[in-house]
Amino acid sequence: MKYSSTCQHIPSGPQGAVVNSSYIKVECEGTGKIKGNVEFQGTVLPPHQKSEKVKRKAEYWEQRRSQGLLNPPSILVIGIDSISRMHMIRSLPKTREFLQKHEFVEMKGYNKVGENTFPNIMAGFAGMELNNYSSCWPNKSTKLDDCPYIWKNYSDLNYVTAFLEDSPGIAIFNYIKHGFVEPPADYYMRPLSVAIHKHYGWYRHSAKASCVGGISPTDFQTNFIKKFMLRMGKDIPYFLLSWFTSIGHDDFNGLKTADNAFFDLLSSAMTNASANPDNTLIIFMSDHGYRFGSFRETFLGFYEESLPFFFFRLPKFLQERHPKWYANLVRNSRQLTSPLDLHSTLKQVLYDAETVVSTNLSMTATSSLSHEDVMVPMLDIQLLFNEPINNLTIYGVNGTSSISLTDETLAMSGPLNPQYRSRYSFFEFIPNNRTCEASTIPQRYCMCGVTPAVSKASTLSSHLGDVVVSHINYMLESVIKSGKCATLKFSNFLYGREVGHGEIWNNFNQLINYKDYLVALEASPSKAHFEAKIRILQNATERILGDITRINSYQGQSECIPDFKLKSYCFCNKMEAKKNETSKKKRKQKRRSIFSIFSSRLAN
Repeated sequence: MKYSSTCQHIPSGPQGAVVNSSYIKVECEGTGKIKGNVEFQGTVLPPHQKSEKVKRKAEYWEQRRSQGLLNPPSILVIGIDSISRMHMIRSLPKTREFLQKHEFVEMKGYNKVGENTFPNIMAGFAGMELNNYSSCWPNKSTKLDDCPYIWKNYSDLNYVTAFLEDSPGIAIFNYIKHGFVEPPADYYMRPLSVAIHKHYGWYRHSAKASCVGGISPTDFQTNFIKKFMLRMGKDIPYFLLSWFTSIGHDDFNGLKTADNAFFDLLSSAMTNASANPDNTLIIFMSDHGYRFGSFRETFLGFYEESLPFFFFRLPKFLQERHPKWYANLVRNSRQLTSPLDLHSTLKQVLYDAETVVSTNLSMTATSSLSHEDVMVPMLDIQLLFNEPINNLTIYGVNGTSSISLTDETLAMSGPLNPQYRSRYSFFEFIPNNRTCEASTIPQRYCMCGVTPAVSKASTLSSHLGDVVVSHINYMLESVIKSGKCATLKFSNFLYGREVGHGEIWNNFNQLINYKDYLVALEASPSKAHFEAKIRILQNATERILGDITRINSYQGQSECIPDFKLKSYCFCNKMEAKKNETSKKKRKQKRRSIFSIFSSRLAN
């Protein structure tokens, strides 16, 4: 972290000091028994002072305002890491009640598409599917600047952009990655966060660490967002993405302490007229549920992990401009959706913003322009299916089902085949028969059809445990041969449930039955807890669906390898040697203790 080469003295009295920097470190020197102190401050510089680029954006909107032209809506995204929908209900009751009273729509079927934060953010804000990043991020050693983040498109439309995170040690684009070479947004908080964490010696994050400027790290970031909203106000459209990790990533109960903080932030966004609530689209969301710990090792923990909370507020400006958008949004709140649909939604808002700007709509004019179908052009259903529409049948992963021509889907959303489109905007009519497979949600994370009923899969426990561990050892083959990682062995079956069944076509064009099982197990010598979905076909063939997930912490076990994809599986051989040495010492101590007791009894 580099600081300015000059240090500006703060004079006594009411005048203070003029600082032309977004981020400030203040050092107070102590005298005698009075200790000195260091504080950090984050300020939101006026756009005209921030940079030439931001200054030009501000001047553009000033010119439009002088002509009496409308501004497109601002986008405010408030994200909290590792919080499921159910955990949000448990932990943020005050905030949730506020959201319900202010027309926030809860997307109850929002399903993650990747294991951790990075793939879900890349899907939601770059439109990129799981592990399909090579076009902009060919390997983990390259920068992440070149990916198609949606805020870049908004920036091209002269939106002022901001990206804030409170935990630089495990930041979305920096954890086991190289991050950005150039700031990804006009207002980028990482330099300040790094300075704070370095000063206090925080390695990962700061949920239980010291305060920053007399307040919690969560309050520190929410205060910055409030300042930003008021600084931009009604004059300058913005796209702000903020991510809170410290409060809940490693502490299952940590979120409860932040209920007031998020309530106050959302209240400021909604009730302060200067924050422009009538023309600000607000997203309050998470990426996935809790991923480690004793709760995660339960069935409810498994279920919640794939279903993060998600609230969406369509501002008055867009509700009046597009009545169908809000109607479909409410209806889709109970449909299966994913981060890829979020990206399509943000694209649709972007296209509408482009229309507002390009058509020079005045503040007094009412527009009937609509972009309900801007995402995908309507296609001829008869050509698509190559059959008369009066015989139309929908084929899904669990068989077939007929759909009436009077079904609202046929009238509003074009093609009905659930495998035709993998993405929909929240403002479109999403088909009732949508599946995870059609939505490119990996089966490993699909919660459709999953129930908490205990299955008889436990009779397969030993066999399924061996299948999972054998697959892990296969993935670790190169680092096991090199001597870095130990070979794992199945040691204990934790739980197993049947979570789905159906029919699929095999390679011989035959329809065969299958059953999907969720299994969790412990492996030695690492005492790692793994969870996997296994599909058993009618011919007894087994397939592991998606990734195998580590559901307890692997911190301190896999430092011998840099590959982030293998870290959760590897148990370094040096750790095994250390473990064996510790066990030997304990056995010696125990023998000495027994001998001492025996000798003492003989003496008596």
